[in-house]
Amino acid sequence: TIKKEVFNFELKDTESPEEVIAECAKEIEECTNNMVICNVLAYDGKTTSYVKTNGLLEMTMAVNTGKKVDIQDFLGEQSNVENKYEVFLSVQGLDYYKYRIMFLNYRAIAYPVQVVLNEDIAEAYNGKKQYVYDIASMDELRCMFETIINTEYFTELLQSLIYESMRQARKNKQE
Repeated sequence: TIKKEVFNFELKDTESPEEVIAECAKEIEECTNNMVICNVLAYDGKTTSYVKTNGLLEMTMAVNTGKKVDIQDFLGEQSNVENKYEVFLSVQGLDYYKYRIMFLNYRAIAYPVQVVLNEDIAEAYNGKKQYVYDIASMDELRCMFETIINTEYFTELLQSLIYESMRQARKNKQE
């Protein structure tokens, strides 16, 4: 028999992943005098690397060969819900510019959330080429993002974006 006492009914992860990042991102805007904005927006594309097929040849081969069906695909979580967000920097005065920091990806249940980091940011974050992480909680995600924005790489990136915003403002003033 299952015992009710083994379960915890106190919600600890009160914010969704995108809310956590959006809250932390406000610090970037404050520190850069709103010259650099960190955006968290719904995203519809792929969030991890994939193999792109060439088309007709693959379709012809697929018709002629059987396809293995893995029954495990029909067990476990069954949901068509996929929450995907892109987290990127934009710069005041550069309407066409976007610097993607990461993707957030989770199904119907918010945690764990898959975080896919920009490779340069991943290396600054942990010194490795590993850029895909499964983050188990709101606190772990907040800690990860705060660590990232306090790396030397990220500080230098923000500084270069501040300078560019200032150049654009100066240029527009002269016109």
